[in-house]
Amino acid sequence: MGIFSKPALDIRSQSGFTILYDKYGEFVFRICYRYLGDKETSHNITADIFVSIWERRDALHQETWGRYSWKRYLSQAAKHKVFDHLRIKKQLELYFSHTSHQILPYNNSTEEEVEFQELARQIDHLIVELPPKCQEVFRLSREKGKSNQEIADHLSISINSVKTHMTKAIRYLRENLSEYNIPKRSTGS
Repeated sequence: MGIFSKPALDIRSQSGFTILYDKYGEFVFRICYRYLGDKETSHNITADIFVSIWERRDALHQETWGRYSWKRYLSQAAKHKVFDHLRIKKQLELYFSHTSHQILPYNNSTEEEVEFQELARQIDHLIVELPPKCQEVFRLSREKGKSNQEIADHLSISINSVKTHMTKAIRYLRENLSEYNIPKRSTGS
């Protein structure tokens, strides 16, 4: 028997996994929402966690740690995913504020500048790969500094559509920039 499995719950089967999701899906969502205050992003992170569990179901079933319960495991997974999301979101915001020519207290060396330029090229390349509407919403927000309401009014779409496009864009960038170690910079507040 695996660490998370009780005789009645075998997550390797569709029915066992469904029971796990039905029992803990809302619990994971509430943790994410408590930190993010954004329902859509919280739902997306919750879905990501359960997709990851499904993809690793055989390995999770085989584990013998014996020190975790599903509730504790899912709580930690949710917090980790939320903090990862917030860290990458902050890094992207810092990048776009830098490219908008705002002054940031940061000591640039030649090596750091080369790394930053490579990251900028990679981000620009990824932005071009976004669907046209998603790309337009993202550029209006991050490069032009427009609010969600201003973007919605400008494009004649709902604010929820703006949020959906932003979530997709940030998720796409986050997934494709995982290999980059973006330097953290203080905004000097």
